[in-house]
Amino acid sequence: MPESVLDEQPKTAKEPVDQPAHEPKEEPIKEAPKEKTTEKRERTRARGGKKHIIIIAAIAAAAIAAVALLIFLIGKAANSEIAIFETDAVFISTKDNGETKYALFKKNGDKVTDFIYTQAGAFVNGYAYVKNADGKKGIIDHNGNMAVDFGEYEDITPRVGIYEVSKDNKNSLILGNGDELISEYRSYDYSSSAPYVVVKTEDDQYSLFNALGDKLEDFESSESPYFTDDGQDTASALSYKGGLIILSNKNFKPIKTIETGVSYDIDEANKDATIITFVEHDKSYSDDAKRALFSKEFVDLGSQCADLDLHDNFTDKARIYLTCEKDNKNYLIRKNAVTDIEVNSYGTGYVVYDEDHYARYNSEDKKVDIFVNGESKKTLDSDYRVSFSTKGYTINNYRAKSVTLYDIEGNEVYALKDTSSSSELTGIDSNDNIVVRDGKQDSDKRYVLIDKDGKELSGRYNSIVAHDEYYSAYTKDGKTDLLNKNGEVVVSGDYDELDYYDEGKVILGKKGDYANRQYDLIDGKDKKVKATFDGTASYYKLGYIRVAKDKKVSFYTLDGKEMHSYEEK
Repeated sequence: MPESVLDEQPKTAKEPVDQPAHEPKEEPIKEAPKEKTTEKRERTRARGGKKHIIIIAAIAAAAIAAVALLIFLIGKAANSEIAIFETDAVFISTKDNGETKYALFKKNGDKVTDFIYTQAGAFVNGYAYVKNADGKKGIIDHNGNMAVDFGEYEDITPRVGIYEVSKDNKNSLILGNGDELISEYRSYDYSSSAPYVVVKTEDDQYSLFNALGDKLEDFESSESPYFTDDGQDTASALSYKGGLIILSNKNFKPIKTIETGVSYDIDEANKDATIITFVEHDKSYSDDAKRALFSKEFVDLGSQCADLDLHDNFTDKARIYLTCEKDNKNYLIRKNAVTDIEVNSYGTGYVVYDEDHYARYNSEDKKVDIFVNGESKKTLDSDYRVSFSTKGYTINNYRAKSVTLYDIEGNEVYALKDTSSSSELTGIDSNDNIVVRDGKQDSDKRYVLIDKDGKELSGRYNSIVAHDEYYSAYTKDGKTDLLNKNGEVVVSGDYDELDYYDEGKVILGKKGDYANRQYDLIDGKDKKVKATFDGTASYYKLGYIRVAKDKKVSFYTLDGKEMHSYEEK
């Protein structure tokens, strides 16, 4: 397997996954093989949750800036999120006689080093692995200074902020700044998403460390511990004989240590690691696998659920709940117990916002009940099932020719009267706005953005789609307007599509056919186009935009400044 190199795979708008940062060299010898949990999206049935089990090659993003690093080192961020994958520097590649080389740039476009590296890893905790043209390996900081000189060690292998190094037939683990973490160990294993390593020191004796240099726990295990992960923004878990240590991937310390009689792998976790599901080790696809969950406390559900599903919505981060699959039906889990509330059944089931807010339609009596804290708060007449819309419920009453939006507490928010079957209210979004589709209007004027008081904020469009604090508003003739949360037009153009990245911090407007593709880099705050790129533009979460046109490859800052370009041969 090749040694660490940056992988130029773009971040796409369609499937926001983290970018692989490097590939590992051969892993250290381990006491026993382990199997990572397989992604649920690969199962035959559709899944609601989103998960990324990332091997060490997929460390996605860069590291922290110097001030943040100083805060980490003096321990002032112990109870808050620690942004070790953030940095003000990025490696940019070029082609030199067919060979790929890398230089270090600041994200403002300033060049820090020449193209002197033949390999480069991701910045983690302010440091990154590099290799020079002589084949010697070292570690640099985000200013290009050597933290570990080239050739100081015979070999260096990055392990998410921790480095395995060898010298004079001796292996040890060090931190990015060169400080030794541990020298005497029998073997070790590491988390593939977060900066954790577990080291065997003596027979059945283990120590757990993070990349900040902290020893977190000592424990005994007669079997080899192993990590499972659900992405660098969520959680890791260390399973050992008789126990499970749940670890935060944001503040890099244990959330909870549990004694278990079963070895569990993380299945899914929400972004804050407040809700996590587990599956019995080596039984990912088995219906008789034991299941467990963590939500304030760890609950072993045994075999009463054939599967657990974590439902979270990236457009409404508060909307999250768990369901238990049994007998080919899904039931809401509330207060860590399986209920008889059948979710998402067409005729008599429930739609759910979270475990305390849900609504039920009964097709027999044509009634909708809205529940708050487990009790029915409001009962409404309806000749059609209730549907969930952002932060609320939409009830269509076709006989009465009305569409009414209720919030999750059961309060009426807005209603369309004397309307048609194609009318729609999309719910209260994160901006406290509502997208209305009024079926009585002509098709090119059916959509309008309103506030909760019913005031029209925007003009009328053929379609409006919400994206965080912005909206894509499409006209019938192919024109696209970018609207802000006040309904004002930020930028207008003949865009085929507006792509949003990092919660709207980066916006690319795509236009033209494949042979004449153009992208506008849009500043939503300043209401202007920063730059226009000819060719195919791809955003990278590491902090730059890569543009390919014919055989020319160019790199730009997020302000549109060209950093470097080269011709592919």
